[in-house]
Amino acid sequence: MERSKNDIITNMCISLEKAHVKGIPEYIKRLQNNSSNCGVFQDLFLEGRAALMFSKTGISVTMRESPDLALMFNNEQFYAEVKHFRMKVQDGRDNAKMSKAGDLLEPYGDTFPLEGKYAWQQVYDVAKEKIDKYKEYAPIILVIESSSACIEDTEIPTTIDMINENVSSCKCLGLAKLNGILLITVDWYNISQGRKAYFYRTSNPAVSLSRELSGLLDEIRLG
Repeated sequence: MERSKNDIITNMCISLEKAHVKGIPEYIKRLQNNSSNCGVFQDLFLEGRAALMFSKTGISVTMRESPDLALMFNNEQFYAEVKHFRMKVQDGRDNAKMSKAGDLLEPYGDTFPLEGKYAWQQVYDVAKEKIDKYKEYAPIILVIESSSACIEDTEIPTTIDMINENVSSCKCLGLAKLNGILLITVDWYNISQGRKAYFYRTSNPAVSLSRELSGLLDEIRLG
């Protein structure tokens, strides 16, 4: 994000308005209030990008605080909680983000500890930590936006397997509220085959997605 924060906020506001996203004033205020905190600002910016992605797919979007996005498709209400996995010092210099000029940009830390945990475990822990934000009466998906080379599409199926196992064995029934994980990547890092969005559904959700909506999420693209 090389432009000034004010330009970024203005352009995001314009894009969201053109996409007919709701809840823009409150979201823009959160961006403005956190413009001096690079980490939080980037997290919030990526919530806006996720909102635009859903809107371009034909889904009605309302931005909010918890869960982050209220979504509607063909009169079917569902929600999305957005989490940004940032590049970390532990990712190493070889996986660090490079600027267009070829300079190494400084890695920045995630809010979640890494020590002794594989990437799929980190995603699982985030899914579990956010249980209180999941709705009891409507489907919800966890959107993982990754700017780290350590979180790839090959990691998420293992996370989903763990969620399914812990729901079916009654070890963590709260995860039954979760319908799936949507992994998307930020512009400066692309995962395998150049694709930027992957949806993985859970097998035992308390409230199921319709077949049409589930298929739509399978085909979603960042755009």
